[in-house]
Amino acid sequence: MMTLATFGIVLSLGSLPALQEAPTELPPIATSRFAPDDSTIRELRMLGEPAPLPEAGKPLIGPPLEAWSRDGYTLMVFWSPFVGGAGDDLARLGEVDRDQDHIDGISIALGPEDRAEQVLMNLPGRSPVTPRTIVDEGDTWRRAFLEPLGITSLPAVIAIDREGRISYHSPLTRMLRPLADIVSNTWNPGDYRRDALVYEARMNLMGTVQQQRSQANRGQLSWDEVIATLDEGLTLDPRNTPLLVRKFDILLADADRPEQAYDFGREIIERFPRSPITLNELAWHTVSFPNVRTRDLDFALEASRRSNAVQGWMDYGHLDTLARIHWLRGEASEAIRLQRKAAGLAPDTWHGDGIRANLEAYTAGRLAPGELPRPYRSPRQPR
Repeated sequence: MMTLATFGIVLSLGSLPALQEAPTELPPIATSRFAPDDSTIRELRMLGEPAPLPEAGKPLIGPPLEAWSRDGYTLMVFWSPFVGGAGDDLARLGEVDRDQDHIDGISIALGPEDRAEQVLMNLPGRSPVTPRTIVDEGDTWRRAFLEPLGITSLPAVIAIDREGRISYHSPLTRMLRPLADIVSNTWNPGDYRRDALVYEARMNLMGTVQQQRSQANRGQLSWDEVIATLDEGLTLDPRNTPLLVRKFDILLADADRPEQAYDFGREIIERFPRSPITLNELAWHTVSFPNVRTRDLDFALEASRRSNAVQGWMDYGHLDTLARIHWLRGEASEAIRLQRKAAGLAPDTWHGDGIRANLEAYTAGRLAPGELPRPYRSPRQPR
């Protein structure tokens, strides 16, 4: 089986499946009142629309582009010889074009011919494959693609499907999973659109809840109205664990309804028994939020033990939570044992500084078992 390093992602490629065409049906949250207009999401701009074919420009390497490939994807990398970072991407583009029959790799140089030639002559690697390249004389390619798509960072990639439609676009500023899907022939722009709409709708929902939370804290809205919005969101998106934890927090701390909060928290534990981040958040918020007036340490202990068990008792942050619970329960020796283990696993960063500060608080004799450690901020923590 062949392996191919593509734009920083290692793929295992055997027999390639057919191109993915049918989009997944949009879930309720993506069509709700919280969902954004497609046009407001830059990543979705012009997806599925016909790609223009500008005047060919000046072919620097290979023939001019006269039509989009009908055999698969046309993968274009836009770059400038005046902007660093394109060399590795251009070398990999050449390799993909050479090795994958369903990929037509083309680079579009946004700069003078002599400077573009110099970059291509000095591509990294022992024997790099130079990609087919067009010099964008007159900025026709930039105006046809980069400006309408809102791309301002170079290098950038644009994928055109076999029907001549824009299928994906993004700056090449990070490791991009979509490129791996395109090269392995499993890319589905319908799924990409769905995921982007779901993400933005979730952010809008969280923003609405946060705004209402502020209003309720000022007495401008009732907590029942805030909880009604949370319940609406959870009906639309029932597996949204950050939203579930947010409802728990509001019931526990803001609305001061501990009985409802812990009943709801136990429902979350039952539904997501192997979600360590969710379980740890339930426990940590119970024993750390300063405005919690009723701390159910049995509930926190159950959630924290589950989160640590899922993590194999090797996550320093989750062990820190469990140690705090034992400390608040008056079980000092167990708290110190767990905190020492957490400190041994913690990195030499500002994250680890907080773990070590808690260990010092438990062992220095200045804090009695059952007392909450004072908040700590590492001097190394970014501001």
